[in-house]
Amino acid sequence: MRAVDRRGLGAVLSSPGMTRRMLRSLITVVPFLIGCDGAPPTRPQTRTGDRLVIPVQGMQCSSCEAAISRKVMGIDGVNAVAPSASDAEVILWLAPDTDLNTVTSSIESLGFTVESRPLD
Repeated sequence: MRAVDRRGLGAVLSSPGMTRRMLRSLITVVPFLIGCDGAPPTRPQTRTGDRLVIPVQGMQCSSCEAAISRKVMGIDGVNAVAPSASDAEVILWLAPDTDLNTVTSSIESLGFTVESRPLD
């Protein structure tokens, strides 16, 4: 068994044994370690119903998009969701009479900022 290296992450990253491939793997995994897990949405998505685009600030990566997808897909009346960090928006497909306040509140509960008006 290998001894525990107590010099910290910086020492590990700069060690001669750290290959580029290992570093890329580590970079891919780090967002999951700090609270963003990329688990898939809780149920299948169907892009039916009313389409609505909501501007959302604060998404940085695909893990943020996955967190929003998972949270919003748990709301009754949401048929599909397509968050985009690069476009700073969330596209929703909603059943009639879906409570938009519940949707926006759930996104804000994750720490993102929802603009006051939808784009579509």
